[in-house]
Amino acid sequence: MTDPIGAFQKLALLAAALTVFVAGPTGHADASTTTNDTANFYSPDPNHIWNRLHRAFFVRTALRQRTHYILGPDTLCADGPAGTLVEWSRLNRLKLSYFSTKRDRSSGWMQLVIGSAGGRAVKVDSSLDGFYDIVERAARAAETTGLELSRTTRVNLRSMGISVAGQDETA
Repeated sequence: MTDPIGAFQKLALLAAALTVFVAGPTGHADASTTTNDTANFYSPDPNHIWNRLHRAFFVRTALRQRTHYILGPDTLCADGPAGTLVEWSRLNRLKLSYFSTKRDRSSGWMQLVIGSAGGRAVKVDSSLDGFYDIVERAARAAETTGLELSRTTRVNLRSMGISVAGQDETA
């Protein structure tokens, strides 16, 4: 089963690429043509790419707003329209990524992607209250199950003050 949030992220990237392709340069090759054209990204046509993109982001935001995360000793439950359950004893995916908003990496956010065998992945970003607790519990589950973590994930865990026993710290 595909992850609906991932599909919306792919749609956003496609829309950004189409913007560059469709919008192109703003100047005209012919000097006699006026250049007073203004870019209008919104159209009365409901099927216009920008209107479809706006709807996709609206749906994504609505899904996120209606999803509640319940952290338990044995599971993380994403309770909402696209809900799923991560069983800590069956954890087989853990990726902690950092997305910088500045060149010097002084500002940004983190995203945790976790999943258990047979279930869909859960994506949680650092703006969520209780993010640290979820990351810490996921790290303990990775330690217990012996899940091999990527170097990037280990570095990001260490930046949060979390280490996972049994993981190679020098790689």
